[in-house]
Amino acid sequence: MMMMTMMKSFAIAFVALLAWTANGFSPIATTPTPVRVSALSSASSSASSSSSRSCDNTEISRRVALVQSVAMATGTILTAPNGAHAAATATTLAQKVAQIEAENLAEVNSKGAPEKHLPQITVAKSQVQVVIPHVMDPEKPHYIEYVWLQNAATGEIVAAQAYEATSASPPTLTATVGGDGSSYQALSFCNLHGLWEGPVFTA
Repeated sequence: MMMMTMMKSFAIAFVALLAWTANGFSPIATTPTPVRVSALSSASSSASSSSSRSCDNTEISRRVALVQSVAMATGTILTAPNGAHAAATATTLAQKVAQIEAENLAEVNSKGAPEKHLPQITVAKSQVQVVIPHVMDPEKPHYIEYVWLQNAATGEIVAAQAYEATSASPPTLTATVGGDGSSYQALSFCNLHGLWEGPVFTA
């Protein structure tokens, strides 16, 4: 009897996962990719503009809730690369790094060794790579928690990435920008040495 119940539970979880995968979501167990905030704003607005289809949204929410609960039970990491869920994740991350910046501006670039914390920038046309030459040490722990890129004139977060102590060294963020000569600035946040701002650059 117990074996039959377990098989039935597995079958339900498998069907739910298939349904979710068919709608553009994928189960992964790799390092998350950077969230491009500005590109996801249109997904967020299109999701909110479709509120008239509340029946469809309710069905999607039920499916997402079911799969997420199955994922938590099985230890699977789920990401939604497109759509409202990704937009919500991007908004949350952008809000988090904006809050970190606001709370730590008084002590920016003042703790720790600059050569280990200042963002190093490489620009190739509209492609920007931000590298923080910092070791990710889960023993202490001592690591870079966040790296983000923002428009220097408007403060808009263009891309952001959260890291863990076990993430690969050095923490690296790659983003595509407008390529129109706008000014940008990369920032990083160390769990022990706080906020670090790189120089303003154009791309």
